[in-house]
Amino acid sequence: MRGSRQNPFSIFQIAKETIATRSTFYIESAVGIFGWLDTPMPKWYYLAMIAAISIATIAHIFEIKTNDKPLQLSLFSSCVIYSAAVFASLYLYYTPVGAPAVYGVQGRYLLVSAIILSVATPSIMRGHQSMILTVPVIWLIQLICAIESFRVIVFRYYLS
Repeated sequence: MRGSRQNPFSIFQIAKETIATRSTFYIESAVGIFGWLDTPMPKWYYLAMIAAISIATIAHIFEIKTNDKPLQLSLFSSCVIYSAAVFASLYLYYTPVGAPAVYGVQGRYLLVSAIILSVATPSIMRGHQSMILTVPVIWLIQLICAIESFRVIVFRYYLS
């Protein structure tokens, strides 16, 4: 806090450093880390989940949604404000004074913004064509998640 009082623009450097050093953790903790963040899934699992979520998100963009520009702008603005508030609160409450980055933020704290942001994206196409792609991806995610979660829990708590 002392540094930001002397130079209020240091907040931009702190934000840059936070994103540069913690973005992988945010993604992994949004997808899921078991226990007290001490039992991660394998790296390929996170990549598979990111790919599946990306496919579902891209397909979702093609669904019928609002094209109301003021509504989209207000939803987008609320996501930015909410995310900034999460980082600001943890910077003030959890991060040591003078730290170069914000500590304590987990990816799950930002899931609300991701959901709202998906509604704010403009639609490109009308109809339910996206369901052809989305439903198999959802089933695949569930299958991979069930198998890999079971394997990780068994190895973490019973076989290690």
